Amino acid sequence: MFVQIGKIVTKVSLGFLLLMDIHCFTFLTRSTIPIAPLGDRSTFVLVSLPSANLPTFKTYTKQKINSVYEENNFSFVLLPRAVWEKMDRSLFLASEVTTPLGFKFFAENYQTQLKKSTFEVSDVFSGYKDQILNERYLTQISLTHSEFAEKQIIGTTQSKNPIFALRLTRKNISDNGKVNVLLHCSIHANEVITTEHCYDAIYTLITNKKLKERYLDQLIVWIIPIANPDGSDAFWNVSHLQGRKNGSVNNLKGVDLNRNFPIHWGKTGGEYSSNKIDSPYFQGPSEGSELETRALISLAEKERFVASISYHAFANALLYPYSVEGFLNPSPDLAEIVGKKLSKKTRSTHPTKTFSLKKNLYPIDGVDQDFFYFRYGTLSYVLESSHFNPEYKYVPKILDSLRNVWTQMLDEIVFGEKILIRVLNEEGAPLLTKIQIKGLSYFQGEVRTNHPKTGLFYTYYVPDLGNEMVLESDGYESIIVKTKPSSKWEIQNIIMKRSTRP
Repeated sequence: MFVQIGKIVTKVSLGFLLLMDIHCFTFLTRSTIPIAPLGDRSTFVLVSLPSANLPTFKTYTKQKINSVYEENNFSFVLLPRAVWEKMDRSLFLASEVTTPLGFKFFAENYQTQLKKSTFEVSDVFSGYKDQILNERYLTQISLTHSEFAEKQIIGTTQSKNPIFALRLTRKNISDNGKVNVLLHCSIHANEVITTEHCYDAIYTLITNKKLKERYLDQLIVWIIPIANPDGSDAFWNVSHLQGRKNGSVNNLKGVDLNRNFPIHWGKTGGEYSSNKIDSPYFQGPSEGSELETRALISLAEKERFVASISYHAFANALLYPYSVEGFLNPSPDLAEIVGKKLSKKTRSTHPTKTFSLKKNLYPIDGVDQDFFYFRYGTLSYVLESSHFNPEYKYVPKILDSLRNVWTQMLDEIVFGEKILIRVLNEEGAPLLTKIQIKGLSYFQGEVRTNHPKTGLFYTYYVPDLGNEMVLESDGYESIIVKTKPSSKWEIQNIIMKRSTRP
């Protein structure tokens, strides 16, 4: 659904009509935001005019047009269609652009961000961000907030694009007693608003002293603003019609990365998980075939995330695993239990849809949240933002409405009831151990282990889990442990003894 500007029929000046039409986007109902993506030609018009005529054009429109991109002595301006239809275009030699262009022509303040020579943290809310700005901002943040932030490269793409992540934690406290959390965005190339959700988390965590103290002593928060940089490059620089995938434009090549994870891969079939290369939902030639997918899998294997959110657009919902039809969730289903808490207080800025908790939107397989839940027990979610790339002036309100989800998730991890143990050998070194919670039943062959580097094992706690665990490790005596659930950050050390049996 798209909100269109109604026509005004009255005998007033063209300038007044322009002013009314431009401002009617601003004075919509405060509680909701219109569904009007920047590239939607039914709502917006991309206009090209000689740059020499831009000052006159701005005066004519009373300086209310700010979305300008300049290239080869031409300026490109994004206008509401109703405004364009009322203009005397001959005054400016202006014409509508009908051929596909990169999103950089549509994004507000993009060139202004590129040209800015100094950096302030508030710059991250200047407009939508491509891979160039992403690298620049993550680099600057890691320099100006080095006591908490560190830019890392978790992998590279087929086009040699680095996949950047920001690792956030209090560095003067040992990582040995911390657990890892993941937020990642723009795994689908054209869902550029999701990058803003990742930057909202970055900005909040590095500027809010209270939240830094609340979360970063116990957590290592990994944030990946653009998980699909090849697709992002095509979307920004070649065509705003680039779809979800990681290849070239118009979905003719490439893979839907969120159908490529090795969990029930290729077994669902149907429209939304396809083996056809020209489908926007192409699952890839084999499971885990894509370098971007492998980078996320490798990071998860190394860090063993206890919780994660993957941001998408724009169903206005929180999705929890398993999304695969027919997969039986563990009992009790911790992902659903926590998901209900995360979605309970979340308000919607969508004009027609309330925010809701769901298992899936349609039958799919090979998705990241299912893989993380199955392999590591990660409380993993997809957050579908309420809008798809609207005018940037609306983005802060959207971020504000959905910020509760990730902050509540971190609250539940740090302050919720939990079991937190560290398994060590007799020399005090971390020991990789298979851990079975007696009160937790699995139906898909899931196996749980602790973090091999730290020896830590975390699980969210509900009374149905009981307090007994069975611990097994090759070459060691199996033991049953009485655990101590707590809302405090208290680690219970467990010593495993070597087996004396031959």
